[in-house]
Amino acid sequence: MSLLIKAIFFFVLGILVQRSFGDRLEVWVHEGIKIARNIPQRLEGNVVMRNLVIQKNGREFSLADGEVLTIASRDLIRIQSIKTNQYIQRGIRADLLDIGTENDLGLEMEGSALIAALGVNPDKPSTMRRTIQVWKGERLLGSVLLQIQLSASEWRERGELIRNVDEKIKHYRNALKLFPQNVVFLAPLARAMQQKGDTSQAVLLYQQVLKGKPDDQDALEFLADNYYNEGHPEQALKLYHALSRLKPSEGQVFVRMGVCYEKLNQTDMAIESYNKALGALRSDIPLRLRLANLYEKKKDITGALAVYEEVIQIDHNRVDVLQTMGSHYMARKDYKNAVRIYSLILKSNPQSGVPYANLGLAYGELKQYPEAIAQYKKAIEFFPGDAMLHFNLGFFYQSTGQKQEAINSYEKAYAIQPNHEPTLERLGNLYLDTKNYVKVIEIYNALANLNQKNSVVFNNLGFAYAERGKFDEAISNYQRSLKLDPNDPVTHLNLAVIYERSKKMDLAMKEYETTLKLDPKNTDVLQSLSRIYMEDKQYEKSIPLLEALIKECPDDAVLYNNLGYAYVETGRLKEAAESYEKSVHFDPSDPMGYVNLARLYERMDLLENAVDKYSEALKKNPKLDDIRDKILELKLEILRRKHRSGA
Repeated sequence: MSLLIKAIFFFVLGILVQRSFGDRLEVWVHEGIKIARNIPQRLEGNVVMRNLVIQKNGREFSLADGEVLTIASRDLIRIQSIKTNQYIQRGIRADLLDIGTENDLGLEMEGSALIAALGVNPDKPSTMRRTIQVWKGERLLGSVLLQIQLSASEWRERGELIRNVDEKIKHYRNALKLFPQNVVFLAPLARAMQQKGDTSQAVLLYQQVLKGKPDDQDALEFLADNYYNEGHPEQALKLYHALSRLKPSEGQVFVRMGVCYEKLNQTDMAIESYNKALGALRSDIPLRLRLANLYEKKKDITGALAVYEEVIQIDHNRVDVLQTMGSHYMARKDYKNAVRIYSLILKSNPQSGVPYANLGLAYGELKQYPEAIAQYKKAIEFFPGDAMLHFNLGFFYQSTGQKQEAINSYEKAYAIQPNHEPTLERLGNLYLDTKNYVKVIEIYNALANLNQKNSVVFNNLGFAYAERGKFDEAISNYQRSLKLDPNDPVTHLNLAVIYERSKKMDLAMKEYETTLKLDPKNTDVLQSLSRIYMEDKQYEKSIPLLEALIKECPDDAVLYNNLGYAYVETGRLKEAAESYEKSVHFDPSDPMGYVNLARLYERMDLLENAVDKYSEALKKNPKLDDIRDKILELKLEILRRKHRSGA
């Protein structure tokens, strides 16, 4: 009757705990059914199983019917013996279901063998069990359960051997259930979540990892990268700094730090980080270009160029980098390096016209005009319709004195771009230099049509018309120039000259005087105006001009001679004598200087001095017969005066 009660107990117990003990329900119901089925046989044979003795790692465990023995994979078990209520155990056997033989009494095996036979079910780890039944012939006397339990380390190790990430996660979770918050089992689960792409779970797990192990590199790297990707550079930097201390030679860590600093607009720190990264990533061109860009952002072109130089050492065919370098060197007026860079560009790409033009310009700035001309000719082969190329080529020809070639180039530029004022100015000036006044008038009239406010244009037009003898047109253009720039001494001087050539002396004198006010030390004006004053017998006005000229030209004999004459005409004979003396001093070969001085002495009644100076003049030019006669005349007068004084 006890067996019946036991069966009923298992059924009722299974129903009561169904919701709370799902897995155990299956066992209890199963055992209840078995017990119920065998009640008649047990009653008939009156054989009762008391316990099944199992040895685990050398220790015996006596298990009653329905009891459970938990074993691990490393345990060694042996089904040792069966104890019943009968003294003689004949015909009683133990059967480890699905494993071994019909009678497994005395069977030894490891837990791992059981696991291999059962297989591992990470979804229901509690179902990993096997039943050992005890039989008497065909009667089931009872059974016990072997519950196989993997350790946390075993779950982790098995997970590491599995490729399927979902299965990995199940194994790692089972390990973690046994040791919650243990970094050893948190870390692989976090990595598996990362591998699966479940970022939110990976973040939570890695954060737990760092609480237990602050220097875990995988956790630091993942969380830092996650903050980085999510746009939280400040949080990312804290972790990257920690990671950089653990991996000081890991260049990518410093790269990410640099990007974070960039996002925070901390340019100097970003530059420092990128430079550290380059210690490991020596051939990383994109990183160097990023660093160079930061230097440019700081306006540190020297730093940028240093990095660009490193780039072309790695790859000298980076034309984009070379072009940037060339532009910087040109802007810094470092034309030698510009020549080097543009030459490298042409080695890589000789079929591009722009580098020839840039190289030519650099040579031009170095005043290496033949090289500049050669490069510009090549550039023009690519761009024959580029007016500026012809214009610059004209300048280089002009700089080497090749005026006709310069004119030809400027004419081509003019034909392509007729409204380019600098071309017209250069061309007009060249025609002025070559005295082609017809072309000067043509070019400067075209320039005047473009710019009515350029006084120089009208001044040059006036000069060209004057040289063509068209004085009215010259005067008109000079006057237009002076309306635009009334204080230009050059135009006033030119207008004065035209008035003088036109015999309009009053107007000429007025313009010379205006010019002198604007440019008091202009020797051309001083000479011209002093000459006009002398011709107009305005000696008093001429004297300060001649004195001013002498200050500028203190050894000019002619000036002293003219000044002496002006002094004579104004009755300042002593000053006149001093000026004439200086005139013959600075030009002792001019007989007329002595003659003028002698005549002055004669006028001053210094006859002996006059004879001396006339004699000097005669020595310089013995053909002066009238001077010889004058000497005799003066000597006779001197004798007469001596005779009178003696009488």
